[in-house]
Amino acid sequence: MLGFSDEFLSSYTIGPLVTLHILGAHGLGVQLGRVLERWQPPIRWTAQSTFALYLLHYPMLRFADAAFRHDETDPW
Repeated sequence: MLGFSDEFLSSYTIGPLVTLHILGAHGLGVQLGRVLERWQPPIRWTAQSTFALYLLHYPMLRFADAAFRHDETDPW
């Protein structure tokens, strides 16, 4: 009747852990920023090259599902 109220303990545990993770990732990013500075051009090129794939992968998967129906009982 109260929905997700039975999960309050895990939510109060996960919340601070996620906050610590974000703060740790920021600190690590500051430290690694100096080390990865020379790799910045290839990293940026790779990131911009894969953005279209990221943006279109779901519509392409939906199209493939509609165009090539499969039998779920067939192992292939």
